[in-house]
Amino acid sequence: MIWLNFVFLLVIAFLPFPTGVYGTHSGDEVAQVFYATAISLAGYLAAFMWLVVLRQPGLLHDDIDEQEVRHSMRVSMIMPTGFAFSIIFSFFYPDIMPYIWVLFAAISPMIRKI
Repeated sequence: MIWLNFVFLLVIAFLPFPTGVYGTHSGDEVAQVFYATAISLAGYLAAFMWLVVLRQPGLLHDDIDEQEVRHSMRVSMIMPTGFAFSIIFSFFYPDIMPYIWVLFAAISPMIRKI
């Protein structure tokens, strides 16, 4: 779990670079895909860490309900899935990629309640 957390933090520390590339070249398809890939990777790593915690009960504190952890894992999959979806969609309609991100950000609070 420690090594997985190190990899997650490495990806988080790397995020300013793809963000800067996207900020400088926001109209470029490659910059958009690079940014979306980095965000997806960070989100999926967070969800994977929740999965590791669920599979090894000794890592979970006694006061935390397993259902709560499962819900957190599902919620943590929303945004990375939106970004991954936008990568696939970018091959057909690259101009609407940022709108997909905004759409997923807008519906995310509604999905979290489910």
